Amino acid sequence: MKDTIAARNAMLLAYSFIDDVRAMIPSTAENKLHEKFSYHAQDHLNNLSLAAKEIKKAEKLDPDAKVTVQDEKQNPFTLNLSLLKSLALYHEAYCHSALDNPKRAIKTLNQAVKVFPNNAQAWWLLGVIHTNELNRGEAIHACNKALAIYPDDILYQQALARARSITGMQRIAQSTAKGVGRTISTIKFLWWAFCTFILVSLPWSIYVYVNTPTHHETAFVIMIFDLFILFVGGLFMKAGEAVRDAVQGENRD
Repeated sequence: MKDTIAARNAMLLAYSFIDDVRAMIPSTAENKLHEKFSYHAQDHLNNLSLAAKEIKKAEKLDPDAKVTVQDEKQNPFTLNLSLLKSLALYHEAYCHSALDNPKRAIKTLNQAVKVFPNNAQAWWLLGVIHTNELNRGEAIHACNKALAIYPDDILYQQALARARSITGMQRIAQSTAKGVGRTISTIKFLWWAFCTFILVSLPWSIYVYVNTPTHHETAFVIMIFDLFILFVGGLFMKAGEAVRDAVQGENRD
């Protein structure tokens, strides 16, 4: 049996959680504001999980329920459950993007536009993230979808221009940067494993040096060798990280 009033109350509560997150999204490009949002992104995701629970509750009570709410400019508009769910997914994706998890963000945005295909914001953000990931075809497709809904939106037009500007050299640079990053990570793991072995063997060398006079020279050479390996290996690691950062920096440019 439908309970429209309870469904509407659940929808209003869900929208209040979503609106709290929306209010925290920076309206400017100021880095400090974006850093602040990123710092609290997990808290925002917790709010959105509460919104998702209320949406599920409303779907069970009355899947056809609608409510009238106000947007950020205090303009009234009507929400159905499909649009409400899509808005929640859009803001969830924004949080994943802020947490530097583009794959999760893309997956969530695909769900958002599947639930409500006319969510222009979700298409726009999907295009922006694909552009950042240098997925040219997907980025152009998403931006065109946003512009099909709001053809005169300058933000969406800018996003499409950026998507079209992606070049093959940028994709090669990104692929190289990812390969260098994976290689450095593997080397770092092996290096720390080797360092552990060296640090374990160093006390043994000191023990031999102190307690076995006949092996002073051997133990001393082993200690010097261990320290030298640690020092040189550290320099190589720093150099490798510098190469990785340089490649990634060129890729961003």
